[in-house]
Amino acid sequence: MTQPMAGAHGLMKRRWYQDYQKRAAFLFLFPSVALLFVFTVIPFFAAIVLSFTQWDLLSPPNWVGFQNYERLTIDSRFKSTFLNTLYYVVGYVPVVTIVSLLVSLIINERWLRGKVLFRTLYYIPVVISPVAAAMVWSWIYNPAYGFLNTVLEGLFGTPRQFWVSDARLAIPSLIVMTVWQTFGFNVVIFLAGLLAIPSEYYEAAMVDGASKWQQIRRITLPLLAPTTVLVVIMSIITSFQVFDQVLIIGGVQGPRRRWK
Repeated sequence: MTQPMAGAHGLMKRRWYQDYQKRAAFLFLFPSVALLFVFTVIPFFAAIVLSFTQWDLLSPPNWVGFQNYERLTIDSRFKSTFLNTLYYVVGYVPVVTIVSLLVSLIINERWLRGKVLFRTLYYIPVVISPVAAAMVWSWIYNPAYGFLNTVLEGLFGTPRQFWVSDARLAIPSLIVMTVWQTFGFNVVIFLAGLLAIPSEYYEAAMVDGASKWQQIRRITLPLLAPTTVLVVIMSIITSFQVFDQVLIIGGVQGPRRRWK
C-alpha cells in the first residue's frame, strides 16, 4: 500500500509542478504579449481598416471603400516612389548581407586581436539615431564643403559631386549610409550563427587538408544558411520601411528635389 500511495503522491506533485510552471510562464509572458497586441497587432489591423476610409483625425472616419487604392493606381508619384524604393531594396539587401557576413567571418577568426574593440566600433552606428546619422552624412555628402568631395578632390582630382542631389547618385549614396548604420546588427546575428557551428567540423576538414576557402564554402555557408535567410528577411523589411534618412537628407540637400 505504501508504494502505490507514494507513486500517486509523486504523480500529483509532478502535475502540480507542471501547472505551476504553466502559470509562471503565463505571468512572465503576459506583459510582453499584451504590449505586442496593443502596439503591433491592433495597430496593424486598424491601419488596414483605416485604409478604406477618409479620416482627417478630427471628424469620424468616412468609409470610402477602395477609392484610396484607386487613387494610388493613377498617381504618378506613387509609381516613381515605388520604383525608387524597389531600387533601394534591391541594392541595399545584397550589399548589407555580404558586408555583414564578411565582417563576421573576420571577427570570428582566432588570429584577430582586439575583438572587443572591433565589436564596439562596428556596433556604435546601430545605436545612433537615424536622424543624427542622416545629419552627419548630409555633411559628408555636402557638394560645397563635404568631407567626401574634399577627400576625393584632394587625392584624385575628382570634380565635386552632388551625391544626394544627383538622380544617378542619390539612391546609391543612401544605400552606403544605411549599410554603414545597420550592418552591425546583422554582424551580431551572423556571429551567433557562426558560434553555433561545432568546431569538430573544421577540425575534421583541416585533417582532410581542406583550405580556408573550402571550409567556408563547404561548412560555414551551408550551416549558416538559416541565419542568412533571417538576415535577408529582416533587411528586406527594414529597407522597405526606410523614411527618416531620406527625409533628413532630402530636406538638407533640397526638399523639393525629386529622385527620378
